Amino acid sequence: MAIEIEGVLPAGLTTEYLVNHGAPQSEASPSIMLTRHETDGVLELAHLTTAVDDQFTAEETRAFATLITRLLGEKASVEAVVRELEKRRTEEGLEGRLAGAVKKLARREAAELAYKISFALSMVDLATDDDEADFDAGVVAALGIGEERAQELANEVFEALSPEE
Repeated sequence: MAIEIEGVLPAGLTTEYLVNHGAPQSEASPSIMLTRHETDGVLELAHLTTAVDDQFTAEETRAFATLITRLLGEKASVEAVVRELEKRRTEEGLEGRLAGAVKKLARREAAELAYKISFALSMVDLATDDDEADFDAGVVAALGIGEERAQELANEVFEALSPEE
């Protein structure tokens, strides 16, 4: 069993990147529109979440590829995005890149969406450890969303990922 990241992403989610590159938009108005800067922050935080334990499982890789495609479009090079994010992480370290990602997520709705995606990605391989739990606490603090709000967002993720009965 694997967790599908698509269930966490809002149906009307779109990005400035997609709009500027002529990708088809949904009929409904977007539930959230991310700027290119925010999109980069979301992707970077998601990448850091999967990189915490230095092990990229097949599930994490598939989920991250889905996220890249959803945010940057079908023509995006997943390999190029991952290579660039991994380069940044290697050069600046986890904490340095966390700070860099958070700077791009100043708008509350972008920060909260980034947290939900990060939280969902932490569960994709159905395994968590102390490093991932510590990183999650660091993300909550860095984003400034507070523990209570983080729990509400985590509950939204659980709800989105739970099969309907």
